[in-house]
Amino acid sequence: MVKKRILWIDLLRGLGMFFIIWGHSLSNAQSFLGTMLFEVNVPLFFILSGYLYHEQKISVQVYKLFYNLLLPYIVTCAFMAFNTMVANLTGGELIFKSMGNLKDVIKASIFAMGTPVFLMGTHINVPAIGAIWFLIALLWDEILFNFLVKKTISKEYFGIFMSVFSIILLVLGFELTHYGILPWSLNASMIGFGFMWGGYLLKKSNFLRFSKIEVLIISLLLFLGWCLAGVFKVYFWMNIAATNNIFLAILSAFCGSFFLILLMQYVTNSQQDNEILRVISLYGKYSLIVLCVHIIDGNTYCLNRYIGLLVTKPIWLITLLNLCYHVAITIFGIYVVTKIPFLKSIYDNRERKFTWQK
Repeated sequence: MVKKRILWIDLLRGLGMFFIIWGHSLSNAQSFLGTMLFEVNVPLFFILSGYLYHEQKISVQVYKLFYNLLLPYIVTCAFMAFNTMVANLTGGELIFKSMGNLKDVIKASIFAMGTPVFLMGTHINVPAIGAIWFLIALLWDEILFNFLVKKTISKEYFGIFMSVFSIILLVLGFELTHYGILPWSLNASMIGFGFMWGGYLLKKSNFLRFSKIEVLIISLLLFLGWCLAGVFKVYFWMNIAATNNIFLAILSAFCGSFFLILLMQYVTNSQQDNEILRVISLYGKYSLIVLCVHIIDGNTYCLNRYIGLLVTKPIWLITLLNLCYHVAITIFGIYVVTKIPFLKSIYDNRERKFTWQK
């Protein structure tokens, strides 16, 4: 049975995906705008995972995670490997572009890193797989989070333990980066755990049930907290757990994410029967498809390079055209995937399971 969708959460997911694509379309990711986008675009999804958490058997959870996270990751890597082989065989870059040789794609797929890195304690250079590193990092966090909650939720020290553990793991994730990067996006996963715990606490609090004036004041403070990263030029590359100020990076990420949560809550509460919002929310409902199509497009298609050939300035116009192109491709991807039963079972398994799962 498919659970009823929550409109503000789908809108928030859609906004998060839009921020990811927008960030990838910028010519300068370290600009004020780029800093603001990268502060929240991934932490937002970890926070939502914690907010939506419900306790379940580990075996049941792992089964679900295989279909909901790991299988889409594997199939997306396979698509990119195929496109790379086509690009290498044709030798041109009219439509497809190469991620390297097939060995590079396989290595990138196995280690699931968002940026090319050398693995800690080795001379192994791992190519980047792109933004789908998030799926593997979330996989680890979902399992660890569920395991620890099940073991400690009945204890008096539950809240203290989870808070302290989250902080230790978060700091460890950042500090380990100075010595190298762990495989399978484990550095990022350590940080993501803290955001999951923040989302869990949000669900248990009265944060979303304040009066209008209280929400207005809190929203203003949260927005200012989000802006701190841009004002003080704090970069936060979560995929490799890198920042120049841990405290401000995390504070800004939480503030920005909570601000956007309040904003989407306000929008849905004031426009409950707005059909336009329900259409827009489909972008969030199919956020997994959006993520995977976007990374296939960004890594193995070169159609957007024609934008740079046709328009050379101003920079804002090139960014806008690239953003429109990437969003259009993902919308087209949603249409195609949802019309093909086999692909829909891969990328939207909650709604359409394989026959052997029923």
